[in-house]
Formats: sequence, structure tokens, C-alpha cells
Amino acid sequence: MRAVVIAFVACSFVVGPSGQESYWISATGGVKQVDCAGVVRQAVTPAATRDVVVAPDGKVWYLAAGITIKNPDGTPFTTIAVSAGSPYAIAFDAQGHAWVSASAGVEEFDALGASLGVIALPALQARVIAVDAQGNKWIAHRLGPPGSLSRIDGVTRAVTSHPMPAGSLILPITVFADARGLFVPSHLWVVGDNRGAGELVEFDAAGNPLNTYVLGSAARLQWMAGDVDASGVVANLWVGDWGNGDLYRVNAATGAFTVFPQGSGVKGVTFDGFGRLWLTIPTGGFLRRLDPATVTTEVNSAIAALTQLSTRWQHATVVDPTGDLDGDGFANTTEVSAGTSPFDAQSTPGLSLLTAGPTAIGTTTSIAIRNAVGAPALIVFSIAASSTGLPIPGLNGQFLLDLGTLLPVSLTMVGTTSLSLTIPPDPGLVGGTLYLQGLDATSFTFTNAAGMLFH
Repeated sequence: MRAVVIAFVACSFVVGPSGQESYWISATGGVKQVDCAGVVRQAVTPAATRDVVVAPDGKVWYLAAGITIKNPDGTPFTTIAVSAGSPYAIAFDAQGHAWVSASAGVEEFDALGASLGVIALPALQARVIAVDAQGNKWIAHRLGPPGSLSRIDGVTRAVTSHPMPAGSLILPITVFADARGLFVPSHLWVVGDNRGAGELVEFDAAGNPLNTYVLGSAARLQWMAGDVDASGVVANLWVGDWGNGDLYRVNAATGAFTVFPQGSGVKGVTFDGFGRLWLTIPTGGFLRRLDPATVTTEVNSAIAALTQLSTRWQHATVVDPTGDLDGDGFANTTEVSAGTSPFDAQSTPGLSLLTAGPTAIGTTTSIAIRNAVGAPALIVFSIAASSTGLPIPGLNGQFLLDLGTLLPVSLTMVGTTSLSLTIPPDPGLVGGTLYLQGLDATSFTFTNAAGMLFH
């Protein structure tokens, strides 16, 4: 078996050019980059007016006086105008092109922000846009009831209209394309915010309505995401209620659902690269991470969050499962199936580090290593000063921890295993952080970094 040494560091975490997993979100004070522990690493301006989406190449696109584009590190790239009217939402296809829904249609942009034309739609009030597994673009129209969807064919660019089922009461806002396995067309799921409806409507790949599930007669629904099992299929839809503050887990095959109250409106629902569930709770501005198996809170970070956290989960699982977002040589779907991150070049099916479980003081959390089978080897750890991701000669990957806050603690974990860790019930720890990283002593390869935010 291979041995891994893990070094602990407090207070600071450095995102280097290795592609370390981080996310972006609209929040009070600007668009913020959030790390794997739920800690804000930087804020950029101007603030977003609506959507924030990370492109396949890592650039950050958001709506602010047109479209603002930042480089992956948050530095300015460009700003572009939208010819299709007032923009509402952004989605990326497998080629890295941005599709922007707006008041006068949908506009396509290449990865550098050059417009490739406007496509007129058969209805007004265009809202969220989604790209399905075949490259078709689906747009919800907040009209009616009953409202409608528009579909832009992924090959011909022909536009068709698909009405909501007769008797539907919602004003469609969000359309979500699910994953059903490699090369299997998506189903589409639609929610809206008309009070007194609370419907989740399922369409097949051709745009025919299949099922309507009423989640709550007073529910006001806007955001949703889908978990993905080891075979690449969505088992459950997770839907947030920004009115009642409920989170719904809906079985994608049967429509059976369970309600998990969150105490306040849920404005964003998504998954990170490790399949962990994140919610945005605008009251208090909390970014909350839940264990999707137990639906218990793991992280509750007050970052002034407002809308959806952008993680590229839907892109990796639905839009481009055979691509390689982090450039580590493993397909997105391979990493998702293995429980490693498709967004982090130092998290692979051969070697990956993960913290999981609650991070409140007095609770027990866990550190998990995924490490391929190999012969035991001498554990080595080499450190050099750095304020960013640090490459070290003779070692693969980058050292991602802050040298100035290293703790004199290390441990050894062998093979694929996990270790329980009890967080001391010390109120002085609240708001503090702990980050860790490993080094495979056989291949001399760094793991990704993982972290905890104590609350």
C-alpha cells in the first residue's frame, strides 16, 4: 500500500495555478471566490446583478452592465455588451461557448467573449437557460400560466416551443437538464414561483411533458440540482424553496419527495466536485454545505451570499461528461464516479484527499484518503517558501498550504481509508480554519488541499 503524510496548517490557504477547486458566487460586496471550506478568498467588482457562472476554461462570467468576464484568478479579462437585450442567465456548452438568455432572445458568445449571433425566441420573459446532454439549449419563459419552454437544437439551431402541460399553475423560471448516463438524452425539469403552485414538471428529451409533482401548495421554487450516482445517473433532484425555506429531495424515477426545512429561504442549490450539497441562504447570507446522505449541516459560512454558487457540477455531469475540466488526464465522468473532483487537477481517482462531516465545535468529522494500491515507501515532505501554489523539484503537483501557519503535526494514512477527528468544544475555534494536504511517498505526488471552517 502507498503511504501518505498529511501536514496540517491553520488560518490560510493558497489557491495556486494547479486548478485547485474553488467556486464563485454573487454576494454583498461583489462576486466572491469561495474555497473548499466555505471561506471567502477574494471579492471582485462590480457586483453581479443576476447570474454568475464559471466557464469550462475557468473564467468567471457574470451579469453586470452587460457581461463582466474575469480570469480564473479574479483579475479582469474583458467586458462585453449583450445585443439580445437585458440579460438574465448564462449557460456553457461543451465547446466552451456561452449562451445568454435575454429579453430579445438568446445570444451566443465564444470563449473569448466575441458574439456569434442572436437567436430569436417564440416567447418573451426568457429566464434560466440550460444545456442538455445532446447540446440542446432549453429556456424557461416566465409567462402564463401555463408557461412554456423554448428549445434551440444543438446542431441545426432551429427553435421550437414546448408548452407546459394544461392546467399547470407555475410561471416557469428554471429549467434543469439531468444526467441519465453516457450518451443518454437528458430529461428536463421545470420549476417556477407562482404562489399556490409548487410544481416540479418533468419533460422528456423531445420536450413532451411527462409528470407533474406538487411539492407544496405554497412553495416558491427557483433553484435545483441533481445528485449523480456511480453510473452517472441522477437519482434525486434537490429543489430549494425561497419562500418557505424548505429543501426538497425528489426521487427522479418516482417523484416521491422528502422535505428538509432550512429555517429560511433557499436561493441556490448545487453540488461541488466531490458531490457535496451546497445551499445559499440569503437571510444572513449563509453558504451552507449538507451531507446529501444524511442531509445534516456540515458547513454554515456567513459570507453575505445572495444567489447560486457556481461549481460546474452540471457541466461535468451532463454537458461534457467525457471532457477533462481540470486537465489531469481523467474524464469528468470518471472522476465523478470515483468520488474525486473533476475541477481539481490534484484530486484524481489515483490520489485524492477529502474532509467530510460536520465542522461545528464538539462534533466528529473525518479525513479521507483515496490512494491506489502500491508498495510501501519512505514518506518525504519538502517545503519551500511560497505565497502561491508552489512547485517543488522532484515532486509532482504543487504545495498549496501557507508556510507561515504550518502546525508541527503530521500523521500517516495508508491506502484508501478514513480517519475520524473530534473537533474540540472550544468556542475560541469558531471562525477558525484548518487545511491539510498530503504527499504520496511512492509517486512523490501532492494531493489536493482540503479544509475545514469551524462554527
